[in-house]
Amino acid sequence: MRTHFLSGRSMWQVMAATTGAVVMVGCGGATPSEPARTAAAPPVRVASAQSPTRVTDAHPEAAVAAAPVAPARLELGRALPTECAKGVEPCATPSKFVEQVCRGRYPDLALSMFSKGTPWRRGYLKVETLEPVNMYDGERGEEWLKFGEEVLVLRTRGPGGHGGVQVSGPTDVDILRWDGTCATIRQEMLAPYPTNTTVFTPRIAWKYLDEPTQEALLGDQWVKNTSAKERPACRGSTMKSPDAACDKASRKLTEAITVALRGGLAIPTPEKLPAWQEPEAQATK
Repeated sequence: MRTHFLSGRSMWQVMAATTGAVVMVGCGGATPSEPARTAAAPPVRVASAQSPTRVTDAHPEAAVAAAPVAPARLELGRALPTECAKGVEPCATPSKFVEQVCRGRYPDLALSMFSKGTPWRRGYLKVETLEPVNMYDGERGEEWLKFGEEVLVLRTRGPGGHGGVQVSGPTDVDILRWDGTCATIRQEMLAPYPTNTTVFTPRIAWKYLDEPTQEALLGDQWVKNTSAKERPACRGSTMKSPDAACDKASRKLTEAITVALRGGLAIPTPEKLPAWQEPEAQATK
């Protein structure tokens, strides 16, 4: 085996060449002919239609897409029905109207519906007296139903119909009175024709009527005369418990109003109406 020995000069040349190479690698600098590379910006995630937008760490100022807003629910319309509900026999008002009007008190609406020419069924009480029970927890009339009273039949409900289950039993009807209140009674308590020579009508509270309604009613001379007498007679009295003078004057005025409306006196559409009409039904009007 032969061993080669380098001279001192040759040894140093090898070390210098090796050291230079190490230095060049360690510096890692770009040569003048090579352009400097810039650091790449971190990618920004863009929201797609399938995923919600979120703020990235690289760009916290990015706007967050607004959440979809549900369309606003349209309010039920306030309207006065003028025709019988479709597909219902005998003639009746829409069921949603009954449910809403019977939860309140609408004196002007009652006058409009009792007026001459409206399609609503009239009924006349056959029993002596009857307490006005409102199945919808609305206001009740101050006076009990009496023999010969004229009412409007808003809706006929079959046996058990109030709860949606049909069982054997009597038939009920929801009625509207001249004073703007409702009651639910048995159908057999009503006759389709007057049961008395004098038609009874609960007192109509003049002070609770809208001004446009009052002005239209005053176009009838009898209403105008009786109204002028009713105001001073009922000053300081209540409609629930009127004194003798007020009771007499208010009944005269009530009679004048009913006669005028049955005779064809026109009054404007009431300002106060229940909300019951669905938005799609309003669009067809």
